[in-house]
Amino acid sequence: MVEASMTLPVLILVILSVILVFLFFFESLTARTSMQEELMERCDRTDGVFGIERSDTTVARMSRGAFRGLFRSDLNARAYALGQPKAVRAGRLVQDE
Repeated sequence: MVEASMTLPVLILVILSVILVFLFFFESLTARTSMQEELMERCDRTDGVFGIERSDTTVARMSRGAFRGLFRSDLNARAYALGQPKAVRAGRLVQDE
């Protein structure tokens, strides 16, 4: 009986800790997805023939409870923008010469 009274609270704390880690990863995934959507919209509105769009964000979550700590993730994304109408026109100019 003594083993169960010690094991059960530890097991509950471990399960709660795993849930907190999953929440951090889900928040990181959500931030990365929104960052990629923003980059795709910026690439669609590009005016040049070629460009590089960059975006940075930080996801941080403070854990509380038995183990205190800061989960932190720096997210960097890069997208290559290609203005298709201008690239086609530039290609035709190069091919004509």
